[in-house]
Amino acid sequence: MDFFELDEQEVTDFIRDNRWEPFEEWEPHGIWELIEDLAIDMLKIQLATVATLKEPEPKEPEPKCCQFCDSDDVFRTGLCYGCWNDQYSDRARW
Repeated sequence: MDFFELDEQEVTDFIRDNRWEPFEEWEPHGIWELIEDLAIDMLKIQLATVATLKEPEPKEPEPKCCQFCDSDDVFRTGLCYGCWNDQYSDRARW
């Protein structure tokens, strides 16, 4: 509970006394470096997550008008549905 009030020697002793089995042969300072690295990585992830949450969602492009009749350009190609049908069905426009 009072971990943040411990001095450096007390922290080193705590790490030495509580080493997890895969790290039994490690020196406490090496374990402390791993703890610091993990904490830094977690802070980076947290900051990146917060940054992505604050980004505004991209706006959908404004509908353009058909180049022939000023209707909405539903295909984003300069043609409305009616003019597109004319072009590809009976070629009345062309």
